[in-house]
Amino acid sequence: MTLTDVFVLLVVATAAYALWRHAEVSSAARAAVQRYVDQHQMILLDQSVYLHRLIPRFSGDGLKIERHYRFEFSTTANSRYRGHVIFIGKALKQIELEPHRFQ
Repeated sequence: MTLTDVFVLLVVATAAYALWRHAEVSSAARAAVQRYVDQHQMILLDQSVYLHRLIPRFSGDGLKIERHYRFEFSTTANSRYRGHVIFIGKALKQIELEPHRFQ
């Protein structure tokens, strides 16, 4: 095994870990948003939460990735509003909704 082989293996392993971690956090984001809209008697539209932005952040714990996800929700059957959720690492930081009508 040459040094090039080791480097390629390291790159592939790092990419696989990053994808696995992204899938884990995306699933947590979707679950957090679903709980939030259920608690507030709203509807998560299209049953999706999608990645909008990735920002590397340095803290006392080292490098963390801040992930911004967007989603759409409704309070009535004929309205659409946007919201976003922020995760730092695997921790939920905040969920924000744009101004909307209540039922």
